[in-house]
Formats: sequence, C-alpha cells, structure tokens
Amino acid sequence: MALTVSFFDVMTALIAALAVLACICFAVMRGRWALAWLAASLVIGAAEMQAMKIIDYGAVIVAIITFTVPIAHWCFAQALRATVNAGLSCGWLNGAIAALTGLSLAMLAAGADAFWQTLPFQIAAVIAVCDGARCIAQRRNSILDGAIVVTQICVALMLLLRVPILSPILGGHSHFSTATQDALLSDMLTAWAILGPISVALLIAKVVGGMVSSYRSRAERDDLTGLLNRAAFNDHLEACQDGVLILCDIDHFKSINDNFGHPVGDKVICRLSQILASQRGPAARIGGEEFALLLPGATMGDALHSAEAARMAFRIAMRSDLPEAGAVSASFGIAPIRSGTSVQQVLAEADDALYRSKKQGRDRVSIYQTVKPRKPAIWLPAAA
Repeated sequence: MALTVSFFDVMTALIAALAVLACICFAVMRGRWALAWLAASLVIGAAEMQAMKIIDYGAVIVAIITFTVPIAHWCFAQALRATVNAGLSCGWLNGAIAALTGLSLAMLAAGADAFWQTLPFQIAAVIAVCDGARCIAQRRNSILDGAIVVTQICVALMLLLRVPILSPILGGHSHFSTATQDALLSDMLTAWAILGPISVALLIAKVVGGMVSSYRSRAERDDLTGLLNRAAFNDHLEACQDGVLILCDIDHFKSINDNFGHPVGDKVICRLSQILASQRGPAARIGGEEFALLLPGATMGDALHSAEAARMAFRIAMRSDLPEAGAVSASFGIAPIRSGTSVQQVLAEADDALYRSKKQGRDRVSIYQTVKPRKPAIWLPAAA
C-alpha cells in the first residue's frame, strides 16, 4: 500500500494547490462567488484525502470521510450553480443530502456494516453532483458547458463505481482479493486525479469566460436601457448587407423632462426601449431620446409594420404609464439597406425620413424616398 499512501499525499497537495488558485482568483475577480464555493469544496476535499490516507480507520476518521464526501461535492455543485446565477440548491434537495449524510453517521454509531454505512453518504454526493450538472445542462450555451456536464456525469459514475471499493477500505467485507482491491483503488485514484483538475479547470474557465463576456456586454450596452450603444450598433449595421434600418425619436422629450423631471424621462426612455427590444432585430439607443432598430433581411413592408406596431404600443403604454403628460408619442423613419451602401449613407437616409415625420406633425412613420418630389414650377412673366 506504499504507492496508495503516497498517491493520497500527491492528491492532497494537488487539491490544496487548486484551492489556493481558487482563492487567488476569487480575490482578483471580486464578487465571483463560484470561486469561493470552489475553494471551499477543494479545502474539504483535501481534508477528505488526508483522512483517506490513514490505513487504520477508526470511527472518528470514518465519520470525517462520511461528512466531507457529500459536503465537498455539494459545495462544488453550488459553485457550478453560481456560474449561471442560479442560487443555492432547492431546500428539499439540501434536506435529502443532509438526511442521507445523517443516516450514514447514525449507522456508523450503530456499528452497521461498512457497505451499508457508506452507501447513503455516497448517494448524497451523487445527488449533489447531478444537481450541479443539471443546472449547467438547463442553461447550456457553449461547448464549455457541455464539457462541464460530461465531466460531472463521469464524476457521478465514479462515485457509484467506488461504492464496493470504499466499504472494504473502511473495514467492511471485500468481494475482491487484496491484490485486486489494491489495483481497483489505484485505478480509482488515478481517475480522480484526472477528473478533479479537469473539473476545476473547466469551472474556472467558465467563471473567467463569464467575466470577459460581462465586461464586453458593458462596453457594448447602454447603461440605462440595456440596449446596444451607438458603436456596437454600427458594427451590426456594417455587417448587414440586406435589410431595413429604423430610426425613432421621442416627440417633445425635453418638455417631459422639464415638466415631470429626469427620473420620469428615464422611465419613458426605458419603456420605448422595452418595446424596441421585443422586435426581432438588434435595437440601440444612439442618443438621448434617439433609438435605432435593425431588421436584417426584412422588406420595407415588414419594417413599416414593425415601426407602426412599435409606435402604437408606445403611445398606448404612455397613456397608461403617464396619463398626466397627455399624448406622449414617437416618430419613426425607415430606410432600406442596399449592398454597397455605406453606414453613414443609410443613417442619413433614415434620419431624413425621421425628419420628415417630425416636419409633418410627429407621431408617424415615414419611409425614405429615393426620388425627391420636385418643387412646383413658378411661372414668371417675361421681361418687357
């Protein structure tokens, strides 16, 4: 068993190093509670490894193992849940894990056979692992998430496979020879040595990826409305080769701020933002009360329908939200996106249509006219 004991020491050192790494990452990435849960899981796992290396298992050591195994996996599950802002595991599941762990401790005190004594707390650990995997699977949106789910399934299978291996180690009857038992234990530790660091690395990668995505989103989004800002919207507009651009502007917005205050003005802006965000294309706040909506692949008829629906929805919403302000409305301008047309030209054409809506009385939708109507000719008498 010399190899096995040294393996426990190596595993303990590895887990402790990963715990230190998680603590450092938590200190650097403030507010990333997934890393705090990960560090807790690893510290408890290191204590479990130190308990496992003791050859002459007494009741106290078995009690430590009984307690630390499900708790370490529960903490790791909370770390996974924290990466997707899912909150703690539900109460009944936590209760089941606690009950199974308590059952194992009670069976240990009663002197039950090691196989039956170890079975409940290992089932509790499997439940915790499956909870973390399920949470990630339900919100899976990347290859990394898929890798985490697969890894956690492997961990759950390892926990089930070690049920007949762990009980003889803790003093129960073994169905294997000593040589076979040692070989199985060595293989199990090797598998844990592979799965453990992979699980930790994937979790840290997900936390870092989420942090990068959050910073990118903040750089691309308007703080008040959550819509795209002008720079990010222009990137979408440049990439679009066919579709329609819609610009809109809240009518008489300055008077709303002057008469009702800026907080009310912000609510009006947010209300229109919600309506535009419900459309099928990317929406942006490109100025104080100015907005843009891009409809890739849409026809002018589609855009006219969307703009008219947004105009009516905003007017109805304002009648309900701010009745004292009277008829709060918005004006819209539509321009087609043609291949080879610059972003500046498309914006200028949509702005021209928006200006026409304003000039013709506001609270309406106007389409950019590629051919301008001619001014009526003025007849002048010939000079004498």
